[in-house]
Amino acid sequence: MPPSRSDFLTYDVIQIVEKFAVGWDDLPTAIPGRDDYRVLISVGRLVPAISVVGQLAPDGAVELVELDIDTEPLL
Repeated sequence: MPPSRSDFLTYDVIQIVEKFAVGWDDLPTAIPGRDDYRVLISVGRLVPAISVVGQLAPDGAVELVELDIDTEPLL
């Protein structure tokens, strides 16, 4: 059974936001030639795999624009 939305937001999304906030420069670019898009591929606490794309706005804020989660257990 997949986690509830509330659990996912509480445990996994908070960590994703933190990784983008402190590690932007260390994340790989999501689109070749576009340094304003970065991607995070990671395991979560409640889901086996997460892929998140963030975009850096002109004012320095980072917007998470794409989120894919895999709820199937890894083999």
